[in-house]
Amino acid sequence: MHTLICDLTARTVDGLQLSHVPDTVIAREDLETAGACCGCMRCRTECPGRCVMPDSLQGLADVLRATDRLDIIARWTPAGASPLVKRVVDRSLPFFMAPRATERTLHLCIWLYGAPDPAERMQAARAIQALARDLALEVDGIWFPASIEDAGRTDLTCAEHQSDPASAGNVCEVAPARGSAPERIALINASPKTGPSATAHLLADFADALGAYTRLSGSPQPAINDIVCGRDGSLRASGFGQHGDAEGVLAQCDTIVIGYPLYFGSLPSHLLAWLEGAADARTFAPQANVYAICNLASYDPERALPSFAALESLCRHAGLAWCGGLTAAGGAMILPASRSPRMGTWRRKRSEAIDALIAAVRLGETVSEAAERIGRTACAADPDAILARCPLPRPVLRIAARRLWLRSPS
Repeated sequence: MHTLICDLTARTVDGLQLSHVPDTVIAREDLETAGACCGCMRCRTECPGRCVMPDSLQGLADVLRATDRLDIIARWTPAGASPLVKRVVDRSLPFFMAPRATERTLHLCIWLYGAPDPAERMQAARAIQALARDLALEVDGIWFPASIEDAGRTDLTCAEHQSDPASAGNVCEVAPARGSAPERIALINASPKTGPSATAHLLADFADALGAYTRLSGSPQPAINDIVCGRDGSLRASGFGQHGDAEGVLAQCDTIVIGYPLYFGSLPSHLLAWLEGAADARTFAPQANVYAICNLASYDPERALPSFAALESLCRHAGLAWCGGLTAAGGAMILPASRSPRMGTWRRKRSEAIDALIAAVRLGETVSEAAERIGRTACAADPDAILARCPLPRPVLRIAARRLWLRSPS
């Protein structure tokens, strides 16, 4: 079966000159009535292979099981596809969690319209290829049509032939780091969970350790503002020291720390939707420093690096200073180990990574600049990334994650 997923209306799809006519079309109308993934993992533990959310995407896994060729048409974003299409990707988790019914290879073709320059197109192509490898998909082509009318055509030049980073032209540079201690910090929790989560724990650990180091050094204590990014892509302020709405609070912060779980190698759809809108509206303080704390279920923290590239691109468009972040692997074990000693066996690697990030935040510098100053070895894959590896061996993590997933939300 041939399936098309797109952020265009069904009427627009009917007017396209598609090279192949799909059997099933999931269009904008279907995506707008569906919710973002809530990260409950019940598609793995309670009803394997099926989403529990009763909306237009509940049967997505069944459609994908019957699909041989999957076409995706989406507006380009720094994270790859648009937030609406990324919502479908996130909601396809039941399909990839359940054992494949056959050995059939799922062939993937993608059209991203609106990509501004060759460098951005190359970044998107690399991210798609990496995701396809992780999900055992066969990528037949990645195209960047000049207009929506050309989407769905396979006679266009593919990304590999038209995207040369050396010919990127005038690409906006990321704003430089402020180089001074922060006065107001926004901690943005982008976990879809409404209760305890690994993301909330990592942000709380960051705030507690930052306060402790600031008191010990006798330096001024920065104001901490807790903000939640909801599944609908909206912000709300919570915690202490808050006045006014979340956007107003955020506009006064010179430093932003975004915590999020990794969904299919990239930012969750609701976080991407908010970041895009905030970048366009210039919601942030000019040239604010931006850091990230990402947790992922995978054993390999390097898998989160494409999401850092997406955040860097978003910062470039918003006039912000991307300063790097940390990625914590083995996310299912973060909450179960949260009450163990901070520098004990179960938490030491994450705690040391958080402390390294705090050093960069307190100095108002990038992760790589702070690493050079304090004599810490930078990550070879990305100098502005801090990798916190899982303390468990890979086979043990796999077994433990199956048992603890519901109690260790993202």
